[in-house]
Amino acid sequence: PIDQSLLEETIAAYKDLPIETNYVLTEEYQTYARPYSEIFHLIRVWTGMDKQAVVQWVPDEATLYATMMGRFEESSINNHLTEAEIAYWQGQADTITTPIVYQFHEAYRCILENFLIVGFMMLLFAAIVLSSSFPDEHTHRTDQLVLCTANGKRRLYWVKLFSGITVGFVGALLMTVLTWLLCLGIYGCEGFDAAMQIFYTSYAGNLTIGRGCLIAYGCLLVTALLISIFVMFLSELFHSSIAALSIPTAMILAGMLVQVPAEYRILGQIWDYLPTSYLTMWNTFDLRLVSVFGTQFPSYQIVPLLYILAATLLALTGSRIYCRRQISGR
Repeated sequence: PIDQSLLEETIAAYKDLPIETNYVLTEEYQTYARPYSEIFHLIRVWTGMDKQAVVQWVPDEATLYATMMGRFEESSINNHLTEAEIAYWQGQADTITTPIVYQFHEAYRCILENFLIVGFMMLLFAAIVLSSSFPDEHTHRTDQLVLCTANGKRRLYWVKLFSGITVGFVGALLMTVLTWLLCLGIYGCEGFDAAMQIFYTSYAGNLTIGRGCLIAYGCLLVTALLISIFVMFLSELFHSSIAALSIPTAMILAGMLVQVPAEYRILGQIWDYLPTSYLTMWNTFDLRLVSVFGTQFPSYQIVPLLYILAATLLALTGSRIYCRRQISGR
């Protein structure tokens, strides 16, 4: 537990260090401070103090956790949260058990740190692999033959769509499983119940880091369903694999480069919750909530449902376009 006793040990260990820029390279650091470096880092982040201020700080457990809660309030102001949202997160913060117990959690840290990379690879994979799913009929001039299927256009469309969804979802699932196996295989499974604040220090919810990993990659798999259908919808709409590839790719790059200022609250949430922008720690565990009939929900509870709804609408619209298509100009 990060309690009064551990805080005093940590500060005492760092007081034995020489005051210099590269103090971590000294023998004193390895001898006295290295075993407490993770706790020292948490104290700095939770309080906002620099190294010198922490070393001179008089350790106090109550002050530490009160300051940590105050940092949550500061994040609420920076994110322009409403009173209802602040009340929601205050209720969540009140349920966090203190003192927080530090646990070795390197496997889950690794999993969450790679979340953005895996999401980026999944989006590109779906765009590249599925962009030619429908246009190939036009470019190879086989559409006359393909559309003469005995079971009709509608069944043909759903078979092709289901095949593409399977490719996109299984690809995302394989990336997820590989990431988990590598991280857990190297570092072990310890730390599933560690508090989220040990890794994502600005998060105000009562969530363990293991559950956070499950939530993040669950959102990734749902996003894989939507992006697969979206790419195939574009390929049928424009009859072009280039358009079906370039539009999602441009959206992915825009999601990485463009950030809507926090003052434009609604526009910012819409932009951050697009499938090409959403797969980041700060969006999946966003402090901004979604209000449904007066009830506040975190983004990871609502956004996947919206993705499933959007995927259904795109699939139905694509079916109508495909079944009404006529072959001409041959």
